[in-house]
Amino acid sequence: MTAILKHAAFAAAVLAATAYPQSPVEATEGRGILRVETVVSEGRDALWDGARIAVWELEGGRPGQMVARRHATPAKVDLDPGKYRVVVLYQGARSIRDIQVGAGAREKVVLNLNAGEVAFELLPIMGAAPVSEALTWSVHHYVPGKGAGRLVTQTVGDKPTILLSDGWYEVRVDFAGKTVRHVIEARAGERAWYSLIARPSEDY
Repeated sequence: MTAILKHAAFAAAVLAATAYPQSPVEATEGRGILRVETVVSEGRDALWDGARIAVWELEGGRPGQMVARRHATPAKVDLDPGKYRVVVLYQGARSIRDIQVGAGAREKVVLNLNAGEVAFELLPIMGAAPVSEALTWSVHHYVPGKGAGRLVTQTVGDKPTILLSDGWYEVRVDFAGKTVRHVIEARAGERAWYSLIARPSEDY
């Protein structure tokens, strides 16, 4: 398997600033308000987009019952005093933070996805034009020396672009009855372009 990689700093915002209006949240007596904001990487503006947010109670340092879920960021959540785990998911990027909320407090937490933008295309052979048909791409965690792990995200398209948290991954794409695989790297605050060359998976 051969891949061509190009790295460059983001030239434009990764995400469009499309605001999702949210109803005002007022804390009931004895409870607190948590405001959750998300950034793609250090120094970026807060996202205004459909990120998924979930809040769990912490019981003995471990997540217990889910107490809140939101589908846009920033978001406000009315919570009882206590310790919580906040998780934000956006495309293939994720951030987790444990926080404590006091009675009547107004807390704000900014979760950094520490993510980079990664784009893919598939060439049937070296030097050929990219495949223009819709392809199924899957991205798995990758640990050097151990191989691919759990599925992170999946998308369909000829030249998809996704956000991934900083780290190593194995990308797989199905083409002509075969699975093409390659190990890639996502770097926070950067854009990477991978051109994969179609080969049988056993040649990887």
